[in-house]
Amino acid sequence: MRKQKTVTVGLVLLIIFCWPLGVGLLIYRLYINKAQVIYEDGAALTKAGWGLAIVGVLFFMMGLRNVPAFLFFVVAGAFVLYYGNRVKRKGKKFHLYALVVENTGSAPISEIAAAMGTSYDEALADLTAMIEQGYFLKAYIDQKTKRLVLLDDKGAGRAGQKRVECPGCGAAVTLSAGERAVCAYCDSPLDST
Repeated sequence: MRKQKTVTVGLVLLIIFCWPLGVGLLIYRLYINKAQVIYEDGAALTKAGWGLAIVGVLFFMMGLRNVPAFLFFVVAGAFVLYYGNRVKRKGKKFHLYALVVENTGSAPISEIAAAMGTSYDEALADLTAMIEQGYFLKAYIDQKTKRLVLLDDKGAGRAGQKRVECPGCGAAVTLSAGERAVCAYCDSPLDST
């Protein structure tokens, strides 16, 4: 989905040794990637936040009583740590939504909400945000039928599709509702009813 990580080791080193440039680059990358910041970046941001806070404490403990630098590193570390934790939680939640949608296909939002254990309104808001952020590349929410509609490469809806696991080998296949097929790997019968 995404080609570039937001936080890298080089960026963390740049923040530590040349903090104005490093922080500016971090803010720029967060802004550019805001639509696609995911769980892995949340973990990296959390580590970067701890690193910044530790550098601030080390400044203070080594007798470098440079209060602005100490405050900068501690405050920046706390902010990055807070933001990283938020991104991690959001990434985990969106990952669970993606799994539910993968298993149910185009489904009523009420079913997705029930599978997630959330309210309809929360599921609607989360799915809308996921579509806007590119988690579902070809999808939209049909307001009349109140369902998430996934489109295939030709723009046709995938309504009524269901993900089925092969009882023989465990391979996952997406079938239309009521469709019967044979597993391509072990020739076991598949049924989506």
